[in-house]
Amino acid sequence: MALARGRGPCSTRCAGRRQTTGRLPLPDSATTPEGLPATPCDPFDAVDAALSPLIAIRDTLPSWLSLRLQMQSALLAQRREQWASAIPAWRNVVTTFARLYGADSTATAKWRIPFAEVLLAGGLTAEAREEAHRARPQLAGLSPDADFLQRLAALEQRLGADPGI
Repeated sequence: MALARGRGPCSTRCAGRRQTTGRLPLPDSATTPEGLPATPCDPFDAVDAALSPLIAIRDTLPSWLSLRLQMQSALLAQRREQWASAIPAWRNVVTTFARLYGADSTATAKWRIPFAEVLLAGGLTAEAREEAHRARPQLAGLSPDADFLQRLAALEQRLGADPGI
């Protein structure tokens, strides 16, 4: 089942309701049709529920799946705007890619972009600037329409840097 942003199955914390209007605050007295207290749904609860069993056995997973799990966990923390979790999670992804593919490889540079985004969101502007600067030359061979280049340009604009530095 595919999850679109703002829609998807809710966890049992939401009593099985489907979120269709985004996260809206509910009055304290709101209840579900079953009479249970209603709580706002987190559209990422289903993702969290899917990742949890894998996280529990991550040491037994093949390396490619472990890396994928690491990336998805970092992305989930970023999407939830949990910067205290997202920063070390993306740092681990970049460190792992650097170990496997080289610190200045294109593969590693791509993941420096979300890492820099969470660093900036977490208030670590200087470190975000360093990561963006280190990624830029390695991404030169990508199509100008590549998502990573667009995100890097937006990030550089927020950092007040000239794109392409």
